[in-house]
Amino acid sequence: MPTTPLTIAQLEQAINRARSREPATGSEYSLSSDVSLLGTLYGRLIFRNRFEFDPQTLSAEERDALSRWLPEDR
Repeated sequence: MPTTPLTIAQLEQAINRARSREPATGSEYSLSSDVSLLGTLYGRLIFRNRFEFDPQTLSAEERDALSRWLPEDR
């Protein structure tokens, strides 16, 4: 996990990677747990008008999901 701030654009990339590999399922189009978790983080950033964030301030669950889906070439 990076120790420098990440941008909301990098978070969007992680969400899009997760969505493409773990698409919504069922008749209700349920999101995977990682997509839901990252989407909630995205919503918090938008609500707070933040465009970058320190990954060290995230919960362990959020950091784990983010590290699974961040592009390698960040």
